[in-house]
Amino acid sequence: MPRRRAPRRGVWRRVLPWALAAAGLTLLAGVDFCRRSGAGQRAPRLAAPPTPTGTVEGKLVDAAGKPVPGAPAHTYRGRVVDEAHAPVPAFRLEEVEVEAADGRFRLALRPPGDSVTLTVEAPQRAMATVVRPAGVEEVGDIVLRAAPLVRGLVQEMDGGPAPGALVVCEGCRGEAADARHLTAVADAEGRFTLAVTGPYGVLVRLLAMKEDRLAWGEAGRLGDAALLTLAPPATVRGRVLRATGAPAAGVEVEFFEALLKPAVLRTGADGRFSGEVAPGLYQVTVRPDSSAPRRTWTVQLPLQHPLELSVP
Repeated sequence: MPRRRAPRRGVWRRVLPWALAAAGLTLLAGVDFCRRSGAGQRAPRLAAPPTPTGTVEGKLVDAAGKPVPGAPAHTYRGRVVDEAHAPVPAFRLEEVEVEAADGRFRLALRPPGDSVTLTVEAPQRAMATVVRPAGVEEVGDIVLRAAPLVRGLVQEMDGGPAPGALVVCEGCRGEAADARHLTAVADAEGRFTLAVTGPYGVLVRLLAMKEDRLAWGEAGRLGDAALLTLAPPATVRGRVLRATGAPAAGVEVEFFEALLKPAVLRTGADGRFSGEVAPGLYQVTVRPDSSAPRRTWTVQLPLQHPLELSVP
C-alpha cells in the first residue's frame, strides 16, 4: 500500500551499546533505542521541519521509493489535544514527528480506498487511531489520553539496587512486528517508570541489563510493581543423540530469544556441549536437523540438569 515517507535523522536511531558490551550480547535490528525525555519516553524529534502551523511537506513514494501516481492527494487537517482539550505540542503522526504549539497539523495523503487511517502518539500518552472518510479533509480533534504507567525495581542478587540498569519494555508500544521497544534507565535507587503507550490490558515483558547481568519480568496488572533481579550468565550443559542412540557430533545447538543475539554451542565427538548463556526463556533448535517439522524445545535458563536432545 503506498504510504508517505519522511526523511529520517540518524540521531534518534543511536543504539546504547554499553549495556550489552560486557556480556557480548546484541539486540536484534528490530529493536530501536531512541533518545528519551522523562521516564522511558522518546524525546521529540523532527523527521520533517514543520511550519508554525504544523504543516508537513513531502512527496508520496511506494516501497521502492518511486513517486506514486493516481488520484490527487487530500490535505487532512486536525488538532491533537489531551483530555482537557489542551494542545499537545509534540507528537508523532504516522511516519512523521511534528512540533506545533497549537497542536494543529496538515498532512497530504493519497488514501488507498474510501477511508483514511491516522495513528498519533506522544510521550506518556496512549496512541490513538482514527478512521475518517477519504474525502473528508477536516479530521477534527484527536484526543491523546494519559498512558498507564509500569513501575518497577531492578536489584542485584544480594538485594541491593542496580542504578543505571537499562530496562527494555516489549509490548509497551503495541505488538506490531516493527514496533520499537520503549526503554528506561534505573535511577540511583534502582527504580524505573515506563508508559504503556500501546493497547493496554495485556502483560508486557521487561528485560533489565547491566554489564554482563540480565533479569526478566512482566508487568501490566493495575497497581503491581515489577521486581527484576539481575543474574550473570550460567553454564549450560547437554548432549545431542541420534535416533539410533549414537552421539551427534559437530552439530550446533542454538538458543534463541527475540530480544537477544542467539547463542550457539557446538557438540563434540561425544555429542556433548557446554557454554555460558544468559538467563532467560529460550527456543532451542539443533542444526542440521532433517526432521519435519523441525524440532524445537522451550527451555528456561539456568537449568538444574543437563539437556538431552535428539535428532534423526
